[in-house]
Parts: sequence; structure tokens; C-alpha cells
Amino acid sequence: GLVFDRAGLLSCAAIAILVVAAHTAAVPGLRAFDEERGEMSAAFAMVAAGLSLVAVQNDLVVLAAGLVLTTAALPLVAAPDREGPHGIEAATKGIIGAGLILVLLALAALFAWAASGDTTPASIGRALSTAPQLAVTATALVVVVLALVIGAVPMHQAFVDVAHGASAASSSLLAGGALIAGGAALLRFVDGVSLSGAQPSLATAWSVLAALTLLGAPIASLDQTRIARVVAYLAVVPGGLVLASAAIAAADATLVTAAWRAGTEGALGGALGGAAGLLGVVLPRLDASSTWEDWAGFGRKRPVMAALFIYALATAAGVPGTIGFVARLDVAKSCVDAHLDVLSVIAVASAA
Repeated sequence: GLVFDRAGLLSCAAIAILVVAAHTAAVPGLRAFDEERGEMSAAFAMVAAGLSLVAVQNDLVVLAAGLVLTTAALPLVAAPDREGPHGIEAATKGIIGAGLILVLLALAALFAWAASGDTTPASIGRALSTAPQLAVTATALVVVVLALVIGAVPMHQAFVDVAHGASAASSSLLAGGALIAGGAALLRFVDGVSLSGAQPSLATAWSVLAALTLLGAPIASLDQTRIARVVAYLAVVPGGLVLASAAIAAADATLVTAAWRAGTEGALGGALGGAAGLLGVVLPRLDASSTWEDWAGFGRKRPVMAALFIYALATAAGVPGTIGFVARLDVAKSCVDAHLDVLSVIAVASAA
């Protein structure tokens, strides 16, 4: 149930970088309330292990195991002080959201087993022709599960709530890690299912979710006044590129390699950019409810860090001149090759 290919190893390396950065940013906050830092370090390591397992799995049961391992450490990572209302609320929402995902995943594995006697994506793809009713149900449940993990619009709310309720260091790890690991799991699932040929219905589902994410998340971010919420919504946007890549692979099985490349580029650039933006919220040491007005003068005091913070947000949003926009162009080109012209236009134009 594990596949240690280049994409999986690259995802694990990115998760490791993300965990180190988030843990380093969390240390000053842990010192402030004199928490046991060894326990927190173990929690960060558990999250890294769980996300890495999700990134290299090729079986629904192993995917569930990775999510369980991540969820076990989620409350401590999200609410290290165990007293702050924002952290406790984020931990609670994270547990509820993870519980829903695991229930749906268990049902998907059950239907997949009934359809093919196995729970791998390739077996589900083969079962679409031999036992279509059971296999379609399993596929639909997996689509919902992976959309929830990535935070696709309109199933993003639990993800965004966790990201803006936890500390900035925790939010960066959860948001960036979910995008990297979830993106790898999504692309691997589509890759396995596409071995049986193109899946037009699946391509349509991914296309709709991609369009809603690329359009809805940035519009929602414009309506926010709190910095943490702005960044949390922008961190959702790159997930639309991963979903678009999944649509490409499902629409044309010959473009699986191009879809993997474009999707991985979008996930890595977006996750690291979004995580850098969330970590940037730590710099002014303001309250979690701080607004743009509260940040007045930060650019003059620390111009280099302010510039990096703005670049991180621009990368997540896909502004021209950033890595995020390059990823959008690659996704758009592959969309054209797969005859998904509308999605290609949305992938580029939504950066506006």
C-alpha cells in the first residue's frame, strides 16, 4: 500500500521542511507559557509522519491510517496552551472534521472492497466496468474525502476554521501539509483510476471543484478584515490547481504525467507560499484578530520581512511574477491539451 516514487519522496521532503519551519516558529510561543516543548516536538513529528504516510500511500486503508495518525496529534498542535479559546475551538473543529473524513473513507473502502475485493485506486478503476454501482459510490466518497482534506470550495469551511483558529505556526503546518499530502493522494488516486482509461464524469467533478476553489476562495479572502483569515482563505486557492490537474488526468489518460507535474508544482508552490504567509502572521506578535490597520508601520520597521510576507501571499494567490503564477500557466497549458478550455481560462484569470 506504499509507493516510494519521486513524487511521494518529494512530497515527504516538502513536509519535512514545513514541519521544521513551523516547529521553529512555534518555540517562542511555547516559551511564553512555559509548556513542555518535548511533548510538542513529538506532536509535530507525529503530524509529519501521518502526512508523509498520506503522501506515499496507494490504498484507502493506508490513507485512513495516515489520517488517524495525523488526527491523534492534531489537538495538541492546534491548541498547545490548552487554555486559549481560539486554539481549543480549532482543535475541536479539526477533530470533528477528521472524524467525518474517516467515516466517509471507511464507507469508501467498504464499497471498494465489495466492488473489487481490494481498496487500491487501480482496483476501483477496474471495478467501474465490472461493478459500476458500487465502484461509482466508492469513487464519489473518495472525491468528497480528498476535497475535504485539501479544503476545496465549497467543502473548505472546516479547513479554514482550523487554519485561522490555531496558532500561526500550527496553521501553517496544517494548511501547507494538508495541501501537499492531500494533493499527492488525490493525484495518485486519479492515476490509479485512469489506468482503465479516461473517466469523463470524474473529470467533470474535479473541474467543477477546481473552478469553485479558484474563484470562490480568493473572493472570500477579499471580504476578510482579519489577517489570519485572509491568509487562511488564500492558502486554499492552490488546491484548485491540484484539482484542475486531477481533472486533466481523468479527462485524458495520456496526460497523467503532465498532470502530475503541474499538480505537484501547484501544491508545493502554493503550500510553501501559504505556509510562509501564515508564519508571517507571527512576526508582528499581534492578537489573532489583528487587522491591516493593526499592522500599520510594520513595513517601515521590517521592510525585508514585510516584502517576503507579501510575496508569500502573492504566490498563494497566483499573482504574475511569482511561482504561483508559473504553476497556473503550466496547469492552464495541460488543461488546453485535455480540451478543458474553460478551466484553462479560469486557472489564469482567477489570479486577478
